[in-house]
Amino acid sequence: MAKPTAQFFTPAPDGREGRARSPRANKLIAFSALIMLLFCVFVAYQASKAYENSVNEGKKNATRLTKILSDQVELTFLAVDLTLRRAVERQYFNMLFGGNLPRDIENNFRNWVEETPQIAAMMLVNDRGAVEIAANKDGYDDWFNYYDTMKEDHAFKTLQDEADRNYYIGQQHTQNKKHPTLVVMSRRINKLDGSFGGVIVAAVDPTYFSDFFSSVDFGTERFMSLMLEDGTLLYTGPDNDPERDVILDFIGDHANEHAKAQHVITDTQSFNDTIKIYSYSQLKNLPIITAIVIDEQDFLSTWRDARVKDISFLAIFTIFGSVLSFFALTMAKQIIR
Repeated sequence: MAKPTAQFFTPAPDGREGRARSPRANKLIAFSALIMLLFCVFVAYQASKAYENSVNEGKKNATRLTKILSDQVELTFLAVDLTLRRAVERQYFNMLFGGNLPRDIENNFRNWVEETPQIAAMMLVNDRGAVEIAANKDGYDDWFNYYDTMKEDHAFKTLQDEADRNYYIGQQHTQNKKHPTLVVMSRRINKLDGSFGGVIVAAVDPTYFSDFFSSVDFGTERFMSLMLEDGTLLYTGPDNDPERDVILDFIGDHANEHAKAQHVITDTQSFNDTIKIYSYSQLKNLPIITAIVIDEQDFLSTWRDARVKDISFLAIFTIFGSVLSFFALTMAKQIIR
C-alpha cells in the first residue's frame, strides 16, 4: 500500500491570495466619498433653487405691496384735492359776494378737517401771503405759525408764478415735535378778473401712509417712501435703514431712467454686501413715486434657517459615514490578517 504523500500550502509571497479573498478597501472608500459628494451636490442644488424661490416670492410680495400702497396714496391725494376744489369754489363765491362769507368758510374748513381723516390742517392764504382762515386737528396746533407770512413758501410761490398750474405737492417742516414733517397740497385761487388771489393749503400727516403700510404688511425689515418725479423726498418710514439715503438716491436715478412708467418696477440690488428688494411705481394722475424697500433679513430668513438645518444634517451624515467607513476598514484589516 502506497504511503500518502504530504502536501503543503505555501502562500504567495506578495499576499495576492489574501487580498483576493478580502473586501476592496479602496473601492469602499471611493464609493463612500462618491455618495457624500452626490449628497453635497444635491443639497447645494436644493439650496440654490430655494434661494431663487425666496427672492422671487420676495419680489412678488414687494410688487403686491407697491400696488396696494400706490392705490392708497393716489386715493388719499385725490380726496384731499377734492376738498381743496370745494374750498376754492367756496372762496370764489365769497369773493363774488364781496367777501361777506368768511364765517361760513371757516366753519367749512373745520368740518372738512374733522370729517377727512387724511387732512391734518387747512388754511386759506390771500394773495399777499397772509393766512386768513385756518383749521387743524388736535395735536397739530403749531404745525404752522398762522401769524407768519407764506410769501416765500414753495406752496405759495409756485402757484403764484405759474398761472397755468392748478396744484402743488411738497414737503413742509414744522415746529411740532410729534409731527416734524408733513406733506402739503395746495391749489391756486383766482380772483374774479382771473389774477392770482392766493392759495388753499391742506396738510397731510405722512404717518397716515406708513400706518396703512404696516397694517397690510407684517414684515419688519422694510420701509416705504414717497417722492416726487424729480427725486424730492416727501416721506420715508417707518424703518430707519442705515442705507436709506443711498437706496433712495438709487431708486430716484432709476426712476428717472424709466420716467412715466405706468407699471410697477421690482428688482434686487446689493448695498454694502446686503441684498435689497426695491419696488416702485409712478402714480397715474399725480407726480408722485411710491417705493418699497425690503431687506434680505426679511425675505431670506426662512431660507437661511433651512440652510442651517441642511448643514447640520450634512454634518451628521458626514460623521455617520466616516464612522461606518472606519468600521468597514477595520473589519477588512481583520479579514486580511
